Amino acid sequence: MKMDRLILSLIFLLFFVLPTKILAKNIHKEHSLYRNILVTQQDGRRCMRFTLRHDREQNQSCYLLKQPRKLVFDYTKLAMIGAVARPDANKILIIGLGGGSLVNAYHYLFPDAQITSVEIDPAVIKVAKDYFHLPEESWHTIVARDARIFVKRQLLKKASYDIIILDAFNGDYIPEHLMTREFFREIKKLLSNKGIALSNTFATSKLYQSESATYADVFGNFVELKGIYSGNRIITVVKNGEILKKQLKQNLQQFSKQLKNLGIDKNYLLESFNTHPEWDKKARILTDDFSPVNLLNH
Repeated sequence: MKMDRLILSLIFLLFFVLPTKILAKNIHKEHSLYRNILVTQQDGRRCMRFTLRHDREQNQSCYLLKQPRKLVFDYTKLAMIGAVARPDANKILIIGLGGGSLVNAYHYLFPDAQITSVEIDPAVIKVAKDYFHLPEESWHTIVARDARIFVKRQLLKKASYDIIILDAFNGDYIPEHLMTREFFREIKKLLSNKGIALSNTFATSKLYQSESATYADVFGNFVELKGIYSGNRIITVVKNGEILKKQLKQNLQQFSKQLKNLGIDKNYLLESFNTHPEWDKKARILTDDFSPVNLLNH
């Protein structure tokens, strides 16, 4: 009887008391030039994690093994606003790869579009291919390069993109050289006429003020979609023009079925839509000479 109680106590400890992190199965781990990369699997979900410090580990990308098409993170769902705002997109640029969730989602919405992914870390690219079904086919080009260098070279080639998504994270926050007025000006030049740029950022740090001021300085008024279930926000800007909620409602009908298959309630995009972001207009703008991201993001 005592032995039975001991066994039951151990089972309770294992499943209900020990941290979930311990229960997650590590299926891959490696040290790249830029970060530690960990692939875990738990409860039918596979995730890629980056670790820069021993006390800081974050999921960068996840997918459901039995429903790989469904988006897991709140911000990836909000990022589909780019498709709804620019339903005729032919060329899409995604900066920051992770496991490729945005690549696969945008290809599902735009099967004929050319998508280019830029990722500085070759190890992330390999892990995404090996563990997250990242495709490299005729419609998808993967470039292992720093985003600033890639953008400058594309400008020299006079290239342009209908949708540009900024989703580069180093495990802590956005790399500081990818969050400056100079970089945003380059992104703006790279957009086609009425092209859309999206940026995955946070709305819960001191950086919110300077980050917002910098986007406004380059693009003018912008739209943001704040996650209801997370601290993320998607900043959305248009090169020439603006995003109208009325137009979005009409365009949503075009993608209604696809969005549902991605696990997105179309009304959720409209509910998160905010044309009047609240931020300090006197906040200091981030530049190549002044971009203390690591200090402000606390």
